[in-house]
Amino acid sequence: MTDCVTVVVTCYNHEQYIEECLRSVFSQTHQDIALIVINDGSTDTSAAVIEQVLTDCPFQSVQFIDKENEGVCVTRNMGLELLKDDFILFLDSDNFLEPNYIETMLVAIINENADIVYCDLIDTETGEVISKAEPYTIKTHLHHNFIDNCSLIRKKAIDSERYDLALNRKKLEDYDFFLNLIINHGAKPVPVKGTVLNYRLLENSVSDRKNHKKQIDAYTYVMLKYSAQYPDEVKASMDDQYFYILDQTQHVEEQLFSRFLEVQTQIQIVNEQNQVILDLKQRVQDLEQHVADQDQLIRAYQERKAVKWGDLFAKLVHRETKRR
Repeated sequence: MTDCVTVVVTCYNHEQYIEECLRSVFSQTHQDIALIVINDGSTDTSAAVIEQVLTDCPFQSVQFIDKENEGVCVTRNMGLELLKDDFILFLDSDNFLEPNYIETMLVAIINENADIVYCDLIDTETGEVISKAEPYTIKTHLHHNFIDNCSLIRKKAIDSERYDLALNRKKLEDYDFFLNLIINHGAKPVPVKGTVLNYRLLENSVSDRKNHKKQIDAYTYVMLKYSAQYPDEVKASMDDQYFYILDQTQHVEEQLFSRFLEVQTQIQIVNEQNQVILDLKQRVQDLEQHVADQDQLIRAYQERKAVKWGDLFAKLVHRETKRR
């Protein structure tokens, strides 16, 4: 197969993952690849790692762009501006590909005459499926997102469309991107079996209340964009999502309260231990003062005793003198 695929790897502060990501692209069974790596102003050593790893790149077409931090939407749009081939695949630097990933996806997109092909997401730590590549219906897609950003896309399906900058540095930018291509431009999505995306679940702050608000705000913004075409589906989806998010928020609040009680208990234990220490210190001080008082009494006694012996000795000397 000679169809060239442009792979755009976007990186931000993933120094510990970017090498595995890039080498998974190098080892693809399909080698007709144009590689673009964009470092979005990482503050760690990602840029240096990328430069070193790219010395082993097997592809003739490779670009490395090291730019200031502008957010994922701006970064991916830059990749779209550089696109020259018929197919594009975005890859986040904390994920990595199976060796047959691009070949399997390419065969499917051609054989199915599809515009977007997507697959299951696998947890890199457990090997469990965390997102299933469901058969596509717009109702299902509006209900939840199961098309990852690392899906193979035909260039002609994208045309002049770009990631919505209103979602930059927020959430759901990839969800909106694919909904836009499918709903407004008739792109055909097809699930693919035979390969998976290795997806790394990183610890982040998605659980906190601030990010729940960001999630709700982004979700509402995306849904309202497509509510005119699918009012019933959007309404049903929004009802379900809001109840889910509220339930998750309540769960998080319960966890936080439980943790608060644990911390309060620990504080009480520490305070009690500190009081014991203070009591012991006071006891030591009292004992030290008692010893000092005893020493003073002993010295006074010794001084008085020494005076008496001195007086007695003086009297004896005086009597002896008179006798002589």
